[in-house]
Amino acid sequence: MVIRTFIVDDEAPARRELRFLLESLPDCQIVGDAASGEEALEKLRSLPADVIFLDIHLGDIDGLQVARTLSEEGHLPLIVFATAFDHYALQAFEFHAIDYLLKPFDPRRLTSTWQAIRQRIQNQANLQQKIDELKQWLLHGQPSRPVEAPSPSAPAPNPVSAQPLERIAAQKNGKILLVSAENIRYATVEGRKAVVQVNGERYELHLTLQELEERLDPQLFFRVHRAYLVNISKIREIVPWFNGSYNVILDDRSEIPVSRHYAKEFKEHLGI
Repeated sequence: MVIRTFIVDDEAPARRELRFLLESLPDCQIVGDAASGEEALEKLRSLPADVIFLDIHLGDIDGLQVARTLSEEGHLPLIVFATAFDHYALQAFEFHAIDYLLKPFDPRRLTSTWQAIRQRIQNQANLQQKIDELKQWLLHGQPSRPVEAPSPSAPAPNPVSAQPLERIAAQKNGKILLVSAENIRYATVEGRKAVVQVNGERYELHLTLQELEERLDPQLFFRVHRAYLVNISKIREIVPWFNGSYNVILDDRSEIPVSRHYAKEFKEHLGI
């Protein structure tokens, strides 16, 4: 683990002292420093940092404003305020600062602070791993890490896992949403991936139409066309078309084609 560390202090001796102390600590990598608030903001907008050691009294804008601006811009790293004044502590912790260090720096206190930083970053990494695994499971139905094949003596898989999914992971505007399967009116394809229509909105899936069909309740969803699955409970009318094909009209007036290839089985499924 490498912890990218940035130092902000308007006094060069203080920057050098803090750099010297930090470089002796495990996992610390000093990625840069700044002598003013404006310089810090300019550098940190393009320089990834995990933690900032931030003086409060700077030559231009103060450290609290630097933290506030970074927070508003959406990329606030972990913050350790390092200052010669103790009366800003309450304001400092409004930014969920890891610690508030007073100058001159006490190496033992700095070591304790660094241990807290390492623990926080490790916890964040563990949480992100769990989130990534959950996304992988929701989007693809399998864990992100390979699973060993069960031994002959291993218990049989839980039959619940073979049941139709009640919720489907879908994407819209960069977000992952859990869509209730019963609210899907129909599914179709765009490119190689399935798209579902729910309450007038279209959501993309990381599944093919075939994969989606295998995960939905076959009593509720039926393949009526090579490019369409339809929710039978949403059908309002079935209109004969030409050459033995049909159109189904859903409760929102959407029209879905039923190809001749699927028509016979579709009618049998509905008992007509």
